[in-house]
Order: sequence, then C-alpha cells, then structure tokens
Amino acid sequence: MFEFADPTLARLDMLSVRAVCCVAFDDERPAGGVLSLVDWRLAGAVSRRMRDGFISGAVGERVLLGTNGKFPFDKVVVVGAGPKRAFDVDAFEAVATATFGVLAELEVHEAAWELPGVPTAVPAEAAFERLVPCMRRDTNLDELTLLGSPDLAKPLAVVLERDRRKAQSIVPPG
Repeated sequence: MFEFADPTLARLDMLSVRAVCCVAFDDERPAGGVLSLVDWRLAGAVSRRMRDGFISGAVGERVLLGTNGKFPFDKVVVVGAGPKRAFDVDAFEAVATATFGVLAELEVHEAAWELPGVPTAVPAEAAFERLVPCMRRDTNLDELTLLGSPDLAKPLAVVLERDRRKAQSIVPPG
C-alpha cells in the first residue's frame, strides 16, 4: 500500500500514479518542495498562478492543475498549508485530510504525496500516527507513494505495526 520515492524530477518521471499531491505555504515564495519541481517542469505555471493569486497557500485551499503531458501523471493536487513557520502535526493532519478528500472526490486510486514538513517541522512517527487513520477514513487509495526519504520507512513500519496490533486487539477471536 505504501512505498517511498525520493522527491526528484527523475523519480517523478517514473511514477505510475494518476495524481501527485503537494502543498503550498502562504509564506513561501517561490514554491518549495515537490511543487517547485512541478513548477519548473511546467515552465513557471505554478509561479504565475501564485503571482496572480490563483494559488495562495491559505489553509483549506485546494487547487487542481493539469500537467499537459509533461509528466506521466495527469493531475497535480495543491493543498494550502498556511504559514510554513507555524506548520505542526495538527496542520499536517489538516493537510492530509484535505488532500485525501480531494483524491476521493476525483476517484483517484493511485497517488503520490509529498510529506509536508516531515521530518523538519513534524517528527516522522507523529506524522504517520496521524496519516494512517486519516488515509483509512478519507480515501479509496489502493497505492500511495510517499515522496520523501526512504529513511522514513522505519518510523512508518513502527506505526503500521502498532496500528495492526491495535486492530487485532479490538476484533474478538472467532
């Protein structure tokens, strides 16, 4: 269900997903992270939309961009994350909820998602503690590629194992 991919243009070109999801912060210009890679490939289209106010990075903002055949996926979902300096685990969960909500509305079953703020602003394990239930609750994803360091696989495995044990303890033996 999960795999990791380095957030590079070369790796984005190898993805087998329908959508790539990334964040925009309202106090970060030019865009950073995966959104900056998308912007570069789309010849500054994201920067122009930011300059024109179409993408602000405000909390709750949801923007769908096409890729015009410049990537193997056809959709880029941009979710506003508010100020980068205030980004924390609660903001991470809000962005995850908004992102997975958009993917569900679009009926996307394979996606890649940039892990916003992980591990710089949000500890990996804390992020995954919020991500796993959010994903189960808010999406129909069959596969999620997490755009981040493969080193993050270990904290994710810890959270998934804890989640599995918790689920087993709830189900009565049959």
